[in-house]
Amino acid sequence: MDEQPTKRAGHRRTKPLVALVAAVTATALGLTLLESDLGFGTPGSGPEKPAARVKPVDEDTAQDKARATGTKVEVTALRDESSTTYANPDGTFTLTTHAQPIRARNADGQWQDIDTGLVATEQGWTTTASPTPVTFSSGDPGNSGDSGGAVKSGLRQAGYAGARQAAYAGPQQAAYTTADDDNESGTGATEEDPAAPTIPSTWSDLVTLTTGGHELTVSWPGALPEPVVTGAQALYRDVLPDVDLLLTARDTGFSHVLIVHTPEAAADEALTELTYRLTSPDLTFQIDPATDTVTAHTSDGTEVAVSPTPLMWDSAGTPDTTIGDDPDPTDEDTGSTEAEPSTSASEETDEETITEGENDEAVTPEETTPDNGSTSATASPDTSTGDDTETASAEPASFTRAAPAGLSTADTLALRGLAGPVPGTHAATAQALLTDGAYLTVRADTKLLTAADTTYPVFIDPSVSGVTDAWTTAYKRYPSSSFFDGANYNTGTTEARVGYESDTWGTARSFFRLKLKKTIKGATVRSATVKVRETHSWSCSARQVELWHTGGISSSTTWNNQPSWKTLITEKSFAHGWKSSSCPDAYVDFSIKSLAQSAADGGWTSFTIGLRANSASGSTAETDPYTWKKFKAENTDAPALSILYVRAPNTPTNLAITAGTCDTSASPYINIGKQTTITLSAKATDPDGDLASLYFEYWRTGYSTTTKVTATKTAATATGAASWSIAGTKFTNGYDYSWRVRAEDDDGTDSGWAPTTGDDVCRFTYNTSIPTTPGAVSTVFPEDLKPDGSSGNGSVWSTETFGTSGAFTFSTTDTDVVKYAYSFNSTTYANYVCASTSGTTGGPTASCSTVITSKTVTGKPTLAGPNVLYIKAYDAAGNASNAKKYVFYVTPKAVPDGAADYTGDQIPDFAAIRTTGKLYIESITNTGTYVASTTTTHDEGTLLTDATSVGHWWNGSSTYALITHNGDFAPGDGITDFVVRTPDGGLYLYPGDGYGGTDVSQRQKIQLPSNAPDPATLTEIKSMGDANGDEQPELLAVSGDALWIFSGYSGGSFATATRLSASAWSDRDIVSLADFNSDGTIDMIYRTAAGNLWLRHSAATSTGTTDWATLASSAVSLDGDDLYAEGGFTTATYPFLYGSPGMTSTDLPDIWAITPAGLLYRLDGTATGISATTYTGKTLIIGAIG
Repeated sequence: MDEQPTKRAGHRRTKPLVALVAAVTATALGLTLLESDLGFGTPGSGPEKPAARVKPVDEDTAQDKARATGTKVEVTALRDESSTTYANPDGTFTLTTHAQPIRARNADGQWQDIDTGLVATEQGWTTTASPTPVTFSSGDPGNSGDSGGAVKSGLRQAGYAGARQAAYAGPQQAAYTTADDDNESGTGATEEDPAAPTIPSTWSDLVTLTTGGHELTVSWPGALPEPVVTGAQALYRDVLPDVDLLLTARDTGFSHVLIVHTPEAAADEALTELTYRLTSPDLTFQIDPATDTVTAHTSDGTEVAVSPTPLMWDSAGTPDTTIGDDPDPTDEDTGSTEAEPSTSASEETDEETITEGENDEAVTPEETTPDNGSTSATASPDTSTGDDTETASAEPASFTRAAPAGLSTADTLALRGLAGPVPGTHAATAQALLTDGAYLTVRADTKLLTAADTTYPVFIDPSVSGVTDAWTTAYKRYPSSSFFDGANYNTGTTEARVGYESDTWGTARSFFRLKLKKTIKGATVRSATVKVRETHSWSCSARQVELWHTGGISSSTTWNNQPSWKTLITEKSFAHGWKSSSCPDAYVDFSIKSLAQSAADGGWTSFTIGLRANSASGSTAETDPYTWKKFKAENTDAPALSILYVRAPNTPTNLAITAGTCDTSASPYINIGKQTTITLSAKATDPDGDLASLYFEYWRTGYSTTTKVTATKTAATATGAASWSIAGTKFTNGYDYSWRVRAEDDDGTDSGWAPTTGDDVCRFTYNTSIPTTPGAVSTVFPEDLKPDGSSGNGSVWSTETFGTSGAFTFSTTDTDVVKYAYSFNSTTYANYVCASTSGTTGGPTASCSTVITSKTVTGKPTLAGPNVLYIKAYDAAGNASNAKKYVFYVTPKAVPDGAADYTGDQIPDFAAIRTTGKLYIESITNTGTYVASTTTTHDEGTLLTDATSVGHWWNGSSTYALITHNGDFAPGDGITDFVVRTPDGGLYLYPGDGYGGTDVSQRQKIQLPSNAPDPATLTEIKSMGDANGDEQPELLAVSGDALWIFSGYSGGSFATATRLSASAWSDRDIVSLADFNSDGTIDMIYRTAAGNLWLRHSAATSTGTTDWATLASSAVSLDGDDLYAEGGFTTATYPFLYGSPGMTSTDLPDIWAITPAGLLYRLDGTATGISATTYTGKTLIIGAIG
């Protein structure tokens, strides 16, 4: 209808919000944390901070713009650290997700290119914009190894305490040797040396990393000098005599390396057993003795950081050279792409290898040299995943120590060994120990430190990596060592390895975890491509690489512990990155459409791919050095998955059957009868706007294989509604029937079947003995229906305001109906009307005999906002029809909202955030009866979905906002508003609209006084209403162990923050704030960890208002604490408790309680305790309540 609802005086309703009310019911010591279209190398950075708020573009808006402009439009609402989604002009979408982050938020909260450059802050040296911010210690000026303070940029010569060994010992033979041929474990540990480490007593915080709300600090055992800072690096000189420490900020955290300049420094016991302290407010640390891997875990056991097996290496060897500046191979270069270098390390300088393993046997290079590029006939093939350590392939090189030479800071930072081991390097693993769950000790391999052929400096690289995004390489050379996220390469390698390399017989396989967006669930994948950048190959002769779908990877992934190789997806033969003129670096595409479709069908949030050389039976690829390849694994050149997809239609909703709804309950089912035709109906939408049809199926229950009937109905173009009318003669009296429906779009993409509850079917019993379900109509309170008969979802409102009565007319086509029984917002059907009599009690049993067709009654709805009128028709034998559920919306009065009232009917409501993300208002009657759920939050007229609720009510995963409503924070309009601590730690006012909704685009940031805790630390918030008579609401909050009150609210800020209590509140829940003893002041009920509810009465000020200081403790309260309810109320029993102003006849505060299963109970309150517990029959699966 066209009439607009009457507006409440002084209430803000300047936008068409009425139509948006939702439908009724319904991450010691390089720490790294793993987390554009296919422009590769040019990430999609965020826009500069706008002068005003820029609303993120959702999928539908982007799609509309793309179609209108003929160009792709980014769905900025889906942009995150590692992925970008575009809407294309043809209605498709392209998701590109990188294996590593490509962008980060800056200090203003805007997306930008990752910038790991260090800037000076009060806390130390902090990254500019990083997905995982790190802060490095600013050190102690009095302890600096340099002759002055820290510098932000530029390098200067340092005065060294002792002479240092030269960084280079001249050209070396490119061969690997191990420092410990007798130590299979490579950990430096022996049975003769089991002593526990000595724990230092003095510590300095070295670095702090924060990720996903978790903070981890690594501390150094003693004082730290001021660092020399340049770019992303902080160099701490002489942390031990002739030992420097280098920290480097990375895209995903930081790396750490100790630079041991001299043999004398290496002999220092403080170095050979070095202990770091690990601390975190909420993480615990564990060690895997099999791999010496240390992991950090959240309270629920989730692994968020890992320290793989520590590695150490010297400065021997010849570094790799790559394309562009590569020297020609020693063989005559023909310029042909088929030119193949010798596999002998002494003959080539352009190969790339990984560090050597243990227990190597000397084998001459000639034994494994292929003939004309063919695979060696001597080397045995090996494609297994759990072999013992491989045999060495090169004789140890002979090295000598150079004369001491001082190194400047610049020379130190230019040491080639900082890039990790190179061919000819001597390397070993070190032992890691974890003591008391907090002290990480790294025991260096003394054989490497003291070997005659060790070339200094020596580098020791214990590393820590995060696990949000992940890649790893498994090395047969080190079968029990973890290289998670490129760990154990000092600054961390950014290249993954695949295949076999003959210098060390180092066989490698690499794995990448690729994250997906929830938006591809159910989508049809038109194409999917993984793009990788090859940066090195053994030659320009192409060799095959296989791409597999594998099991998941973790910090425990090693050669001996590889994930399962599930399915070979595709394979490709290529060679890039050996010689710039012949086969330069290049991207390689792998088509993985089938895998992507499986991910979409299964709603996967990620999957893992593995790259390896040819694995076919009998293949010798993993003993063929021509398979040796390297691929970029991090930064903007990390592997990227691009999926072109179309979205599936949404699963149909609004399922209905003639005179009834979809019944998914257990038998008995609803009865349908006396119908000439039975009509099945449903409504569907398609996010791409190309909905084609709705498919209905029905069958006799239990006989689906023999009686199933399917019909195709073209959906109404405008609304997506469709129906199927079936003659009543198709059904047999007394039989049960089942039915379901799904949607299909123009691409032939199907939605899932509806319904999705119960047994995933609707059922009914065909019963010709009961009356037809009656009809109903009202002019004053029109039914919430669209012209096509589908639900209006709150688009139709009454012409009269709440509190007035109106006429309702009931009707039937049957000829034996004698009575209508009805009730508002309950199923008692207490009211009735017959031919000449009526009543307000005993409706189902009232006796009537005269046949009627239509009757008009006058009724007064009990709620503002959504109401349901239930009507049944009865015949003379007392048979009742199915209920007609007449849904209508009542316009609120033009008066201020009552306490905790959000819909304008003076009755308190409560709000709940569903686990899927949307915020719902739960409506109650004045007798405490739960009525309905409505979702009314919107963004300038567009209702929020679960996806677009991210940032407001949840983070898109499992972190939910803190919410409270009880007071007018946008003063002068009398409407209840929400105060929300958002998932990102901000505190905001979300103004109410008076109809039970809020426009998130109008939210305002709330400012707290300087002495207040950071909003991000708040764990509870509860609005008190106006407790001190200043006509402004106050806010009670918990931060850590402290209880706070914020008061003096005006214009988006609180003037005062008062800490009421400094202890005991971390394990308490504020349940209710209300007047329990009728003295006009606000009292408090709180829950303890033991599951008790305690009542604390406040005292009054001299003016009669609440003296909130008396809520600080029982000692200063009015009369101490009273036990309100003993036991039974732990968080395990009731995760959510919400105290509400009086809902029942006593008008005393009551409590809503929700079990882990979502069962909703009402706890009726008295002045001293709970008088009754009532199950409402409702189930709410929620993440927050307020």
